[in-house]
Amino acid sequence: MNSSMIAILVGQSAGQSSPSPFGGNFIFMMVIIVAAFYFIILRPQKKEQKRREQLIGGMKKGDKVVSAGGIHGTVVDASRKDTVVVEVDPKRSARLTFNRGSISVINPEKTDADPKDAGGSGSESSKAGK
Repeated sequence: MNSSMIAILVGQSAGQSSPSPFGGNFIFMMVIIVAAFYFIILRPQKKEQKRREQLIGGMKKGDKVVSAGGIHGTVVDASRKDTVVVEVDPKRSARLTFNRGSISVINPEKTDADPKDAGGSGSESSKAGK
């Protein structure tokens, strides 16, 4: 009885033996495809999402940020759970409130006192024009 049920599940009648298109390894091939899908697409996406949540959750006063709309500024208040206050023009004390999720980049560039970055950004644009 068990062999007839297995034959029905596989798609064969009890007296016939027709070859399957995958050589009888259809279930094995599906498991391989699902595993590959998980390791190639889903797992890296979950890692990136976790990293981004930690980065956004760790925002603090003084961090340089860029919003999803391209507005650059410095965080002046990150004490609220869902929002941050970003100063976009220090001369005029212009401050904007953003949802934490709308911040796309945190610390996009080094501080001016960093010796590694001194003079590096201007020479790249002059090389591109040559």
